[in-house]
Order: sequence, then C-alpha cells, then structure tokens
Amino acid sequence: MSNQIATFERVRDVVETLRKRNVAPTADRVIAMVGGGSKSTVLSHLKRLRDAPMDDDAIPPSVMDAARVALNEVYLAGRSAEADTVRAATERLSQAVREQDAQIEELAGLNERLEWSKAQLIKQLKAVKADHEAAVERAEALAKENDGLRSELAVERQNSQTRVQDTLARVERLLTPSSTGPDVARPDRKTLGLPAKLQERRG
Repeated sequence: MSNQIATFERVRDVVETLRKRNVAPTADRVIAMVGGGSKSTVLSHLKRLRDAPMDDDAIPPSVMDAARVALNEVYLAGRSAEADTVRAATERLSQAVREQDAQIEELAGLNERLEWSKAQLIKQLKAVKADHEAAVERAEALAKENDGLRSELAVERQNSQTRVQDTLARVERLLTPSSTGPDVARPDRKTLGLPAKLQERRG
C-alpha cells in the first residue's frame, strides 16, 4: 500500500513543488507531502530523479496546474457564453411566441367578427328570400285574379254585345212598316226601352 501511495510520478511532482519553494526535497518531506510511503521507496525514486537526465519536453507540474486553471477558466467562460447565447435565443424565441400568440388572438377576433357578419348576411338573405317568395306568391295570385277578371269582362262584353244586337234587331222590326198599312200604331219609346235621342229622331 505504501508503494502505491509513493509512486514515482507523485514523488516527482512533490520534488518539483519543493524545488519551486527553494526547499530541499528530502525523503521525509516528500513522504509527508505525498501522504505516506516507505522511506526506502521514496529514496529510490529520489535517486532515480537525480540520475535521470532532465527531459526538456516534460511538462512541469506547475505548468500543468496553471494550464489546468486556465482550462478551467476557459471552460467556465465558455459555459457562461453558452448560457448567454442560450438565454438570448430563449428570449428571442419567447418574443416570437408572444408575437405569434398576439397574431393568433387578433386573427381569432377577426374570424369571430367575420362569422358574426356571415350570420347576419345569411339572416338577411333568408329574409330577402322569404320576401321574394311572398312577392312571387302575391304576383301569381294577382295574375290568376286578373285572368279571372279578364274572363269575366270578356263574358260580360259578349253578353252586352248580344243584348245590344238583340235590342237593335227588335228596334229594326218595330220600325219596319207593317204590311197592314200606315195606320198601325207605333210602339212608345218607353215600351221599346230605346234611348231618348233615338226616339226623338224617329218622331
């Protein structure tokens, strides 16, 4: 377990930290900072570090820590920017939804008014249709009545003509001299029922 705690990598990181603090990296100090480990293991790691050439390409732990902090700041900034972008997009979407709701409400009001106007027009159309049908019925009734009156008038004319012709025929018979002679008495106009002017001409 001690060897697992005091690994070479952890010992190396602790040594780098102590050197930056200008503190000698002794085995006891390394064990204390690592949090455990056998002294012999730590000494072996320290010897390996002293003997190993310095790798110029190796990233010091301090640089890694700084990079870690910087990356964390970049990440947080990215999250903040993303949150602002999402917030702005959400606000635009909400505004669009509000405008759309307003348009829908306006269209609903317009549709309601159109429906009311349509109902009124249908009502008026039905009234006009009923008036038209009533007028047609009255016209048909008047036409039938007119036809009846015309028929009656034609009959009356025919009867009047017949009566006039009969009267004229009687007058002609009465005014024609009789074969018995001139002493035959002529009928009075009252008896014939002739107009006064005709009687005056005959007298």
